Amino acid sequence: KMEAISLDQSATVDELVEACIQAFDETGTLKDPSLVRMFLMMHPWYLPSTDMAKKLLLKYPSPIGTCLRICHLVKYWISEFPAEFNLNPELAEQIKDLKDLLTTEGNERQSQLIDIDSVCILCARLIHDSNHVCLLSLSGRHTSGSVR
Repeated sequence: KMEAISLDQSATVDELVEACIQAFDETGTLKDPSLVRMFLMMHPWYLPSTDMAKKLLLKYPSPIGTCLRICHLVKYWISEFPAEFNLNPELAEQIKDLKDLLTTEGNERQSQLIDIDSVCILCARLIHDSNHVCLLSLSGRHTSGSVR
């Protein structure tokens, strides 16, 4: 088991990713919010979010406890930083791939933790229907009106 990393220590990116995974227990309780929050906020400076998602995907298959922790980390990432997924369709697609992988392998419980669809209605996607525009808001409600 890995030693906890404190905020005043240096660590490699892989050590930080692992520390963020281990910051959750199997029930989703976050033991070290400051480390996880700081890493998720600052990682784009030195690790693109798509590379971060790849690092998480490459951890599969893992023991069930690690899988659960990864899912809780992804759930937290989505809930705390939803704009990152809205602004980066490739990242959202990677997380959907992770969700699909879990479902395919019969890990429905873990898959349900990752609610990527709630943030990936991609802000206000315009759908043109002849001379009507339908705006999909994040709440999922439709508003439509004529465009002249």
